[in-house]
Amino acid sequence: MKKRAALLIAITLKLCLVGSGVFPAYAALQPVYVWPGNIGSGSLSVTGTGWKRDFRWLISNPVDLTQYGQPVALQGFVNVSQAARANSNDSSKYYFFLSFYDGSRVVRTTFANSWLGQWYEIPAHPWDRISLETYGVGGFPDNHPHKQQWYATQGGTLGYDMNGNWVGTGSGARVFPSTQEYYFQLIADPSEKTFTLQVFGMGASAPDNPPHDWPKQNMFNEPKWLNIGSINVGDNFNFQSVKFFADLWASTQAGSGETTYVSWNCMNLGAPLNFDQAPVVPEPSSIIVWSILGLGLAGIRARGSWSRLVLLRIR
Repeated sequence: MKKRAALLIAITLKLCLVGSGVFPAYAALQPVYVWPGNIGSGSLSVTGTGWKRDFRWLISNPVDLTQYGQPVALQGFVNVSQAARANSNDSSKYYFFLSFYDGSRVVRTTFANSWLGQWYEIPAHPWDRISLETYGVGGFPDNHPHKQQWYATQGGTLGYDMNGNWVGTGSGARVFPSTQEYYFQLIADPSEKTFTLQVFGMGASAPDNPPHDWPKQNMFNEPKWLNIGSINVGDNFNFQSVKFFADLWASTQAGSGETTYVSWNCMNLGAPLNFDQAPVVPEPSSIIVWSILGLGLAGIRARGSWSRLVLLRIR
């Protein structure tokens, strides 16, 4: 009979945290932890022009969203910092879609980057655009941003203070650009037949507290939630049979040797986060994996962190 041994092995696992006490900027928000996600992480890339495409299924088996009895979100971190930026006075070189698909119709979150003109005292530059779009859904034009928001990728100083008063060129509120990493959630509500897009990130040109016009979100040096908007699809989408995919297209604006790389992390299909919860960028967190003779797999949750107790057979 072969000898067997019990081994203690320490490894590092990348966990996805939402609101930890070690992030003082979010101290007013409720700390909560989430799993790395039932979809997880991934990336897509395209090089060149002529509408080249990279595609991946996130969930390829149909899901009945009505079974949960509550709204359901496709949610996670998206990083577009390595995506191509628009040329001067030009449209986006890429379009990155995260989609709900009922077999013939699509509702999606779209990430892109286009050139915008001067905004107050911030010079013209490429801005990230995050929008709610559809394809094949009756009553809505295809590939059109029904709801959208722009995020500055360049900062500066305004001539207006935080109350909207003119105080002189270069003497007002600072504009803080986006990190180009966003936490999004596209929420499906089968009972109301709606989709709602919400984003937690930096750099939005929207008011901090809509519908008030001032201050803007990008005057704060921390991410904030923004409700980008909702649409009602009525009976023009089948919530009982939904697949999910990620799709990246290079546009005709891209150069022949230009590469766009986008990635996602902690992608999940689950309950929406509330605006009093602060998702934060995933950080590595150490866990212990125990390998013990003759046992299977189990998981535990510890207050303040997620841990996994893995029991393996050693021969």
